[in-house]
Amino acid sequence: VQKEFMKNNNFQWVKKIVCPIEIIKFAQFSNSLLLPIIAIILLWLINNKNIISSEYNYRFQNVLGVFIVIISIILGSKGLISLL
Repeated sequence: VQKEFMKNNNFQWVKKIVCPIEIIKFAQFSNSLLLPIIAIILLWLINNKNIISSEYNYRFQNVLGVFIVIISIILGSKGLISLL
């Protein structure tokens, strides 16, 4: 069914306008930017006393959260560098 869809002349313009490689590059760029930002926001929310009580916040969670933020920044920057 997909081959018949792509052979149809009405949809040939889609292949010319939207290049699949460019879509993949855009998704990689978006993920490289959003991953560290979301990790930092989650770490901030975990440490927000209004959202989560102080009884639930442990030092191990903060250390693990900072480690995850550092890893996400490294992976995000690696993804951005690979696009250049």
